[in-house]
Amino acid sequence: NQHILELDLFVLPAWRRRGLGAELLKLAVNRAQEKERTSLITNTNSAVPDGEAFCQAIGAQANLTVSENQLVMRELDHALLDRWLARAHERAGDLELGLYVGPFPEAELTAIAAVHESMNSAPREDLDVEDFHMTPAIMRQIEDSLTARGIERWVMYVRDPASGAYAGFTEVYWRPNEPERMGQGDTGVVEAYRNRGIGRWLKSAMLKKIADERPQVKYVRTGNAASNEPMLKINHELGFKLHKTFKVWQVERSSVEEFLQNHED
Repeated sequence: NQHILELDLFVLPAWRRRGLGAELLKLAVNRAQEKERTSLITNTNSAVPDGEAFCQAIGAQANLTVSENQLVMRELDHALLDRWLARAHERAGDLELGLYVGPFPEAELTAIAAVHESMNSAPREDLDVEDFHMTPAIMRQIEDSLTARGIERWVMYVRDPASGAYAGFTEVYWRPNEPERMGQGDTGVVEAYRNRGIGRWLKSAMLKKIADERPQVKYVRTGNAASNEPMLKINHELGFKLHKTFKVWQVERSSVEEFLQNHED
């Protein structure tokens, strides 16, 4: 994805419609030119309609719609979790459940990087992006960033005890300065292990751990492509409800350059 520059652009409400967005966008385009990036990607959410209007003005296309769903923990169906956990081995067989808190063991990095490849099958709709290839080095960079920001990560996994291969994983993130919120990260199942209830096993086991060990957490939020029906089905059964809608926008750098030129004229 060396053709892409990812952009986050924020203007406070009191300062909007004064040209600040265009000035910030100009800085991003300059950076894209320096790095020889030909496409810009950004996102907006349904709570800030001005962002969508700005993206339309610069010629961007909404190429992916993401549903942010929220589970209120006091509404969690504990009996459902218990049923899913009790029946996990009916379909998953001898696969085993495990947990990593914090950095991954050095000896597991390559195998864990490989299971992250399962995320490349998640819907990308019309986004012009390539598969992302996780490496041990990138994983350590992510962990260093999490540590620097004081973010705690839990990764629940399922693996084959005979081969040691990982079948799937799910991850959550917790910030001490936002103790009431737990952020759900990726959940992926390797293709060879799909349709065995592993997604339900992972999600229910993680929610049980959150309920047991983080009683201060009041809600869990997760984002999924609106077209990701299998994961949305699991989340809805667990009690997740729509909180916000995000759109991921993509635009060619040349189109933004033209917009900025016209804006200056």
